[in-house]
Amino acid sequence: MRPTEYDAMFQLEDSYWWFEGSMRFILSVLYATPARETGRILDAGCGTGGLLRRLEHRKAWGVEIASEGIRFCQQRGLDNILQASVTELPFRPSSFDVVLSIDVLVHQWVPDDVGALREIRRVLIPGGFVLLQVAAHRALWSAHDVATLTRHRYTRDELGEKVERAGLEVVRITYRNTLLSPLAVLVKLLRRARANTATRSDLVVLPRLVNRGLFLLLAFENYVARRVNLPIGVSIFCIARKPLSRNQPEVPVPRP
Repeated sequence: MRPTEYDAMFQLEDSYWWFEGSMRFILSVLYATPARETGRILDAGCGTGGLLRRLEHRKAWGVEIASEGIRFCQQRGLDNILQASVTELPFRPSSFDVVLSIDVLVHQWVPDDVGALREIRRVLIPGGFVLLQVAAHRALWSAHDVATLTRHRYTRDELGEKVERAGLEVVRITYRNTLLSPLAVLVKLLRRARANTATRSDLVVLPRLVNRGLFLLLAFENYVARRVNLPIGVSIFCIARKPLSRNQPEVPVPRP
C-alpha cells in the first residue's frame, strides 16, 4: 500500500466495520483450527498489526515488507514482527501450525502468488493450515485497488487452482461480503465517475450509526458464511492444508 494508506489503516483498523467484521470471521475460523504440534501462528503480511495484536495470547509471529507497517506495529507495542516478503519467509521449514494471509496475495509486491503459496507451504508443518483471503472479481476494480497497490482480483476457481498448484489441499473456499456486494458495486461506479478520487482508498470515517449498521450486517453474514459457502462476494476466503506425511494421523478439519 501507499504510505498514506498505512496511516489510514492504523487509524481505523480497531473501529472500522470492514476490519472488525473480517477479523472476527478470521479469528472464529482460526480458533476452530487444531494446533497440532507447535501451536505457532504466522501472520504473513501483517500490515499495521491489528490482527496480530489479537493473537498476543498465542505463539504468533508477523512479517511485513513495508517499513510503514513495521513502524505502526511497533507503535502497538508488538515486538514479534520481522520485515520480510511473503515470497521469502525468514523461518525454517515446518515452523508453524497455521499461516494467515489476509489480502496479501493480491498486492503488487507479490508478483508470484503461486510462489508465495509455496513458501507458505514450506513453513507449515505437515497437516498445517493456511487461511487465505483475497479480493474478488476484476469487474470490481476501483480507485481503492489503485491506492492499495492491488495487482489482481481473483475468482474462486482461480484461487483454488493456484492453491492446489502450490501443493496445498483446498479444505473449503467461499466468497465473502455477499450482502454488501450491491453497495460495493454502487460505490465503485460512483467513484469511477469522479476523477479526483483516482488515488484514494475506500477507508474513510463513517457516521457511527452507519458504521455500526454495516458491521451488524457483516456479522450476520459471517454467521451464515461459517456454515455454508456463499455464491458471490467482494472477497474470497479459503482454508487450505499442507498434505500429511506418510503414516501421519489425520488432522481434524476446522469447523467454526
